[in-house]
Amino acid sequence: MPSIKASKTGLTQIRQAIAQKGWKIGSDKWLVEASKILEPDGMWYPEGPYAYGCSSQTWERFLQGTAIRDRSFMAFCQALAINPQEIAELSNRLQQDWGEAPEATTFYGREQELKTLENWIFEERCRLISIAGLAGIGKTRLVRGALDKTALSSQLANRVQADFEYLIWRRLDALLPNALLTKLLTFIPNHQATPLPETTEGLVTQLLQYLRQHRCLLILDNAESILQGGDRAGCYRAGYEGYEELFRRLGETAHQSCVLLMSREKLRDIEEMEGLQPVRSLNLGGLDQAAVQTVFQTIGRAHSSAFYGSVQDWDTLVSVYGGNPSLLESVAGHLLRRFDGSLPGFLEQGLMVFGKIRNLLDWHFTRLSDRQKEIMYQFAIHQKPTSIASLRESMRSPFAQKRVPEILDNLERQIPLAKIGNRFTVQPILIEYVSDRLAALEEAEPPRIPQSLLVSCVSHSDEVLALDP
Repeated sequence: MPSIKASKTGLTQIRQAIAQKGWKIGSDKWLVEASKILEPDGMWYPEGPYAYGCSSQTWERFLQGTAIRDRSFMAFCQALAINPQEIAELSNRLQQDWGEAPEATTFYGREQELKTLENWIFEERCRLISIAGLAGIGKTRLVRGALDKTALSSQLANRVQADFEYLIWRRLDALLPNALLTKLLTFIPNHQATPLPETTEGLVTQLLQYLRQHRCLLILDNAESILQGGDRAGCYRAGYEGYEELFRRLGETAHQSCVLLMSREKLRDIEEMEGLQPVRSLNLGGLDQAAVQTVFQTIGRAHSSAFYGSVQDWDTLVSVYGGNPSLLESVAGHLLRRFDGSLPGFLEQGLMVFGKIRNLLDWHFTRLSDRQKEIMYQFAIHQKPTSIASLRESMRSPFAQKRVPEILDNLERQIPLAKIGNRFTVQPILIEYVSDRLAALEEAEPPRIPQSLLVSCVSHSDEVLALDP
């Protein structure tokens, strides 16, 4: 468990904050306030007992500048309304290399996701964490925002600042494994003293040595760029197989660091290690209605405009787009330009897939195999959750019929599936998108489409599946 202590100037700030608060330095009120921060669901009283990590002895050590557990240090700082980074001993200061990270932007909702990440990083001490989800769902925005000191994420950001020695952000962007490893090793100290190995195995070994010596937070974005699609979903592209050794050893080898891996698609290596090693996966879903309305209000204020619609209109909008913030931001701009902010006007016209939304979904669809596309066509035709038996009946070849469960496994690595009982489907916006593709294929070249795919292919705009995002 990492520990932190206050610097000499930090101790002065602590005394000033205590005086400003007006409570006696030995008052039990400090322990009650810290307990509320550490365990907000508990009932805490001046006479005790207090939350784990919060005691009169810990409070005294904090006031004396003696190292205490990071979570206790953070709680006392928050009770005093002090920024932990400003008072921590200099050796605890975080060295950062943001690389190609985007600028921090305001994000909404995600309280539960932030709590989950904080628990995995600090309490479970996970070595490798995967964050996967559709294009535009907010993976990069979540992690970048979590590390920025917003009102929503300040606790996690402060713990990162105090607990880690190094933070390194890199976009993979089809970067070969040896090139990535070299970039990482050149930022961590003392690399100049040792020549870098030439092999992937040697580079990984040296990286792990540093990750054991130093508490590092490595953030690797855009991991889908190194993956195959189709029937090989979740596997590495030719020439990128070295990532298998990197991620496997990051998950299986003991070290004190944490790697966050963001991808539009899931990696098989992560699936195989999860549960057996301190490795976790967060399948990022969409925003709830309250967060979506806040996003729309922010966009509306920026354009001196507003959006209006019934509660049912908002429910439908969030359901159709699965709470995907990037897709909904495109919808918001379109609503202002063409419908004067009217949700019912937009929903009645029935065109849900357009512009940037179509482009993002094109990326996912073009990576599917023919058999996976056939499954997607069936979801669009059925317009409701479909059983494996029904999907088998619709497949054209006996070989494909036997493989339907495996095809669904591969499909789910690329596109989130909704499971209702023993039936499967995808988000309504994907149903809309695939229905549009079927209609376009029928209009362009009717002979190329199997008759089984054309029967019952109707517009999805008249019936929206009420699925949780």
